[in-house]
Amino acid sequence: MNNLIKTVTFCIITLITTAISAGEYDAFTDERDGNVYKVVKIGRETWLAENMRYTNNDIDYKESQKPHEYGYLYSFAAAQKVCPAGFRLPTKVEFDRLLTTAYTRGTESENLRHKTWAKGRNLSGFGALPAGKCEKSGCSFLDAEAYFWSGTARNKITAYGLYVDINKALVSYGNSASYLSVRCIEESAEKQPTDSQIFTDPRDGKEYKTVKINNKIWFAENLRYAGVKHRWPNGDKNIDAAYGYLYKWEDAMTACPPGFHLPTREEFNDLLKYAGDGHKSGFNEKASDNLRSSSFLNGKDTYGFGALPAGKKWGRRSRYDGFGFNALFWSSMSYSAAANTAFSFTIRVYRDDKNIFKYHREAYTHDDAKKKYWLSVRCIKD
Repeated sequence: MNNLIKTVTFCIITLITTAISAGEYDAFTDERDGNVYKVVKIGRETWLAENMRYTNNDIDYKESQKPHEYGYLYSFAAAQKVCPAGFRLPTKVEFDRLLTTAYTRGTESENLRHKTWAKGRNLSGFGALPAGKCEKSGCSFLDAEAYFWSGTARNKITAYGLYVDINKALVSYGNSASYLSVRCIEESAEKQPTDSQIFTDPRDGKEYKTVKINNKIWFAENLRYAGVKHRWPNGDKNIDAAYGYLYKWEDAMTACPPGFHLPTREEFNDLLKYAGDGHKSGFNEKASDNLRSSSFLNGKDTYGFGALPAGKKWGRRSRYDGFGFNALFWSSMSYSAAANTAFSFTIRVYRDDKNIFKYHREAYTHDDAKKKYWLSVRCIKD
């Protein structure tokens, strides 16, 4: 899996829901072939704790060099058909959430790795094993790396998955033709919104996920159009592309592609009200939870908006603020062209002054964002 892009995960300090030890797994029998798999609950989801070993004449797969121990490796298309009845491929969001849960008592890699793999601790119970991966030309990374498909395509030729080695664990993407391991998640687990599409910006060929929320089509990713002045979040050119770019207000006004526009204050308020179950005013905690990506301090991402905390840039000395805690988006509304402020939409999480283990969550529109600040941009369909 090439060009790995780390999903930056900031997590609220919580405890893993279930402490795992030998004997605490349940068992599941695949009725198709009689294979038996260990099952474990991690956080809110129930996972198969072993790699899939299912195949038939219609499944595009390759045997790992240790198939009985490490399972089989599947193309992305084949992976869609491998999970048994009652289970499915996990979404990208669910892998994000798995990392957040696994991080709470040590490193993600240690807590996900099976105890037989380089002194893994396996506190999560996931039991990742280093089956490596295969391409058409051959296989590699056996006993060194683990790759797992998610059910979330990134575009027509790549898809998201989970990567684990002895130093790190992260959500990344790779070529859909690669052969990777498969872990399945119980069907009753939360599903991603399905009313989503891929939009290609005709100006530069960049692709964006879009999602329908309350009959409006929104970008589900931050804009990363370089045809106007822009800056990188936190001043980091190597940051995950999902965080997009930051723009001043006057550039944001013309940055959205044909057929889309910068949202009005009213459109953001409608989103706020819908995501907050009817509550429009005030600092809406529910809307904040429902609109934040799961990698943004355990957001629920109920509607697929996937807000990420890119923060802002302000001041003459390239000061960056709020990365990891604040998502700030320009609206198209200002009191006048001469005004030095405009309305923006903020989703934020911040630590309580008196209790460092307590976090407050907010989502709101406001009118005091200075136009010379650099904020994120989300586009909405005309």
